[in-house]
Amino acid sequence: MVLPIVLAAILALGLLASLALFDAVLEWRVAGLADDQVLARAAAVEGTDAVADPPDLGGLCVRPPLAWEERVGTTAGGGRFRVRWQHLGDGLVRAEVEGTGRIGARSRVIALVRPDSSERASGLFRCPSAVRLVPAAPQWLETHPEG
Repeated sequence: MVLPIVLAAILALGLLASLALFDAVLEWRVAGLADDQVLARAAAVEGTDAVADPPDLGGLCVRPPLAWEERVGTTAGGGRFRVRWQHLGDGLVRAEVEGTGRIGARSRVIALVRPDSSERASGLFRCPSAVRLVPAAPQWLETHPEG
């Protein structure tokens, strides 16, 4: 008579323990994904600092819109960033910054910038003496629609 009651109690305690373990593992995974998202956001912010200095600014000013310049880097926290510059015409440059975390989280921002000096020669835009890119408008930086 006592044996079935003891077995039922052990079974109930085992079930409760397994549910608690499942809940703890699920919370651990959610916390890890949130941590990776923070790491990706920090990488995007660090990549935003690199927007002002493309690898070849003079060449970027004369590139067609479909030709991108790109720079990739790693952050102190272990994330990675990628900055891509695209000249849209008349000195307006679209820079897309993508920060990624260790396990795949992603954060992206878009910046609209211009060269700090430019000129027109024979109807063509160029910026041979430009040193860096500067914000094109007061709202020059915004979050990418896809995140």
